[in-house]
Parts: sequence; C-alpha cells; structure tokens
Amino acid sequence: MPGICGIAWMRRERGAGTVEAMARRLAAGRARRVRLVVGRGAAFARCGIDGAILQTEPFTSREGRILCAVDGWIDGDWGGGWAERIIEMYRRQGIAALCGLRGQYAIALWDGVERTLHLVTDRLGTRNVYWTIVAGDFIFTSELRSLRSVAGLRLRGDDEGLAEYLTLGYALEDRTILEGVRLVMPGSVLTFSGGGVRVARWWTADMGEDRPARTLGNCVAELSARLDVAVGRHMVAGGAFGLGLSGGRDSRLLAGVLAEQGQACCRAYTFGDEGARGEARVGGLVAEAVGMRHERVRIGSEGLADRMEECAWISDGGINTCEFRSLAEASAERDEALFWGFGGDVLSGAPLHPSFYGARGREELCGLQFRADKWEMMGAADAAAVFHGEFYARVRGVVEDNYRRAFRDLECEALPNLWMLHELRQRQRRRTLRVMSISEAYLPSLYPYADDDVLEFLLAQPVEYKRYRKTYAELLNRRFPSLADIAHPGHRISMRWETRLFRAIQLGRRLRDCWTDADCGPARGVDRLYAEALCGPLAEKSRAALGALAREYALIAPNYADALLRPARIMQGGYYRVLKLMTLSRFLSQLLRDEAPAPPEDVVVVESGGDDERCRGVQ
Repeated sequence: MPGICGIAWMRRERGAGTVEAMARRLAAGRARRVRLVVGRGAAFARCGIDGAILQTEPFTSREGRILCAVDGWIDGDWGGGWAERIIEMYRRQGIAALCGLRGQYAIALWDGVERTLHLVTDRLGTRNVYWTIVAGDFIFTSELRSLRSVAGLRLRGDDEGLAEYLTLGYALEDRTILEGVRLVMPGSVLTFSGGGVRVARWWTADMGEDRPARTLGNCVAELSARLDVAVGRHMVAGGAFGLGLSGGRDSRLLAGVLAEQGQACCRAYTFGDEGARGEARVGGLVAEAVGMRHERVRIGSEGLADRMEECAWISDGGINTCEFRSLAEASAERDEALFWGFGGDVLSGAPLHPSFYGARGREELCGLQFRADKWEMMGAADAAAVFHGEFYARVRGVVEDNYRRAFRDLECEALPNLWMLHELRQRQRRRTLRVMSISEAYLPSLYPYADDDVLEFLLAQPVEYKRYRKTYAELLNRRFPSLADIAHPGHRISMRWETRLFRAIQLGRRLRDCWTDADCGPARGVDRLYAEALCGPLAEKSRAALGALAREYALIAPNYADALLRPARIMQGGYYRVLKLMTLSRFLSQLLRDEAPAPPEDVVVVESGGDDERCRGVQ
C-alpha cells in the first residue's frame, strides 16, 4: 500500500539498503513504485501507485542536508511536490511551520545539520506512523510488516498491547501489539535527536463547550456549506471519480453533494447482493435518484479467507471489513480516485445508549463505555473466561486501568463530547479509521467528512445536536428529502422517519432491534455473508488460527475458541469477534515467524541522493 518508511542512523552500516527492503514490503495492491531518497545521516522511501493523481514524491535538498517524505496529501496541491515545499517552509520557520497544515497526511523530515528527525501527523491521525529504536537508529514505517527487514530487531508481542487488543479490539494511546514499537498519536509532532525522543501535541480538539448557543437551522446551513467546499476541494479537473455507496446516511448525503457539483456521471459501487434489505439494493436506489451509474460488487464466501488475510496485512491485523478492498479494486479499474462517505456518523456524534445519558459524571460514563467495548469484542463479562490463565495473571486489571487513565485525560466535560473525543483518540482512530488504508492500496481515496473544516464544525457544534446526529441527519432531510425517504439498509422505515422517531422517543438501539428481522441473524447482507462464511468455508481456518492463539501464544483460553465457533453464536453476531481474533492470530503468526507475503516482483525503485538520480527495476 502507499506509505513511507525510513531510518535516521548513527552508523553507516544500516542505511539505504534497509530502507529499500522495508519499502518493498510495503508494496501491495497497485503500489508498485518506490522512491528512495538518501541524505546525510538518513534515508527515506515512499511506496506509491503509478499514475495516481495524489502522488507526492519524497525529496532531498540538493546538498542532501534535509530529507522529507509525505504520506497522503495536503490541502492546496494535487500534483505532488509537497515534500519540496515543506523543506522550504522548514528552512524559513522551523518545525513550527509543519504544525497546523491542513489535509490527511504523515510527514517525515530529517535535518542533517541538527541531526534531528521530525514526524508530524494530521488532526485525526489518518496515516499511521510506527516507530522504534534499534541500537541507536530511529526507524519508522507506515506498516508493521516492513519491520521484518530491519536486522537486529526481534519482534515480540507486547503484553499490554495484546491484552488491550483482545479486550477492546484496539490498543490504547500509542501502544501497539509489538513490544518496543509505538505509534505517533494524532495531531502530534515527534522529534528524535541525540537527546532522545520528545512528543508534543500541536492540535487539541475544540468541542465547543464555551461557544454561544446556536439554532439547528444555522448549524445545518453551516455544515452544508462546509461540506460543499470540502467536496469541491477534492475535485480534479477531468478526473474520473468513484463513490463507495453503502446506502447509509453519510454516503447518500455525499452522493447528493457530488451530483449537485456536476459529478452525477461518476460511478457508485456497493458491496453485496440485491436482497430486499441488502445494501446493494438500497445503494442502487440512491444512485438512481441522483443519476449515477451503479455497480454491485460481489464476492462469494469462499473468497473471503484470502481477502481477509490480505486486509489484515494492510491494516496491521485490525480490520475484517474486506468489502472495502473489493470496492476499491473494482473502482481502480475505471477511476482516478474514490470518494467515501465513511466516518460521517462517528464524527457527527453517534448515539450513545440511552442508559449512558444517565451517567453521573466522567467516571461512571467511562465504566459503562469500557464494559460495552469489552462485551462487543470478547462476548464475555469476565476476562478470565477468555484469556489463558498465565496471560490473564500478567495483565489482570491492566487494561481497565489504562482505559480509565486515557479517559481521565480528555479535555471536556459534557458526556457526548467525552464519548466523541474518546472515539477519535482511541477506538475509531485505531479500529475504524484504518479502513482508509485498505482502499488506498488500490487508488487514492477521498474522505470529505475528515476534511479539517468539516471536522472542526462537527466537533464544535452544540452538544444537544450531537445526540443522535441531529445536524447531520437534518441536513439530509432538508437538502435531499428524496434520498432521506429511501429506507435504510436493514430497516423497514425511511431515514426521514427514523430520525423523527429516534428524536421523539430516544430509543435508537431498541427501535433498531424492533425493525430488524431477528430470525435470520444479521440483517445486512454483508454481515450475513461473513457469518455464513464462518459457519462454512472459514470454519476450519478460523479454528486453526484461534487454536494458535490458545496454544502457541498462550493468549486465550483453549475452550474460548470452541465457544465462539458455535454456529448459533456466530449467526447472532459472534462473527465479529471471531473475525477479529482470527485476523489477529494469522497476522501475529506470520509477522513473528517472518512468513509475511513476498513483495511483488515488478517494483520500480527510483533512488536519488543530492545531485544524482537513477531508476532501476528490482527483481
């Protein structure tokens, strides 16, 4: 997948060759071009997609003193060249010039005179940057698998990171599942020099708690205007665009905006079958309403195993939604970039369970949310029933202590704001935002809801409008009533009526259960596909993978795998836990044993260092 990696080294024996090997391991999907830059004391590489409109190459100053690499894109430029501009900004203003850039990116910059490395992430942390230190050398990368190419680095599981992942589905703060490997947090700048590592946060979310009251109408109008600007900012003249259209509220709102801005000719892609309540049927209705061509992307349950493993590598073990991979692969054949409505529901204020609104303060809300996250992942209230005895003895109480500490550090007071900020920094950042990387392995992906202007508004809107996504839902109802009248996937009512009923009686989840066909398991076609696959083609592979977690790594109790793999348990929603545990076990096994997929043979490496540049094929 597209990404960056590099080394700031103290000795010449580890350098450009190691970085090139790391970059080759990043290659996946359509990523076949590696740009390698070598300077005084460091080497960077970027793995990219040939011909991509969002390409930005790494750059070194002519004398080789400053190196820069960018993963992602920065507002104001679509043709690349940002690394060169960032070097000029750094020369004039120092590292402060890089703190506050708008876009979705991770930046690496090396100053050879100061012998200092800087890593900068955007507000949401949409691009992962992992780092570690080996014998004094600072090593960073976009993916854990590339660390297999670093001589002298022994990869071992981290007890706390694994315990958090197995309990919650994600690791907290900057921790990872590997010992000694950390993640640069969102909105932060990490600086490495002879004095060690320093991390400073350059962005803190403004949750709007000190702002004057505003009407719902004003908020709807402002969100509408900001979304228009965000979509327009992503446009490229003459570009062919696709749209990932699930039929949910965020993607259908984006479909309406794209159509109004003259992109009705773009093609919409939906995963699944055309069952009466499947996403593909609803996506087709939405596409027809705005005049878009619609394509249904299907995959049989037999093909899920290989795709799941591929997605596990792209997302470092944490993602089991391989339908994003299928949609991106289909779009890459025709489009230059793919729009996603992904993230709108989270950033606009997903509904807390009604019982959460009765919490008396931060500590009680933290406890309720911890139990909810734990149950969703483990399916058991008692961790002792899930973890292997020895492992449980080492991590007992650690996960909840870390969870409460992270929750306690949130800089706001209102319950919906506490929940949203926790989601952004922990759960959604690590578990859900990584969905972005799956599609970007095939073509550039655009997320207007993560645009800085849209993000700032959604976070700062009044608290009462964050409950049940009032601003977000009302915008769809007012601006695109015909789209709001189309039934939601898995429901028998339109989104317009769903919004009114949720607001009137505030029983979101309970109401959703009432309108879901409980006799046929998960209502959405995608969920049913995963559940059926786990009861059939994936059952043997799942059992073997989960057994490895129990035996080889001594992480989960041996009988926990058998309990999860009961067909009735899977069809009732247990498929999610099995998929998460299965992808993690396969990822861990291959990563720690160096059984990672071989890099493609058709990678082209372009190397530059100061004045010279050469291109060569790596076979």
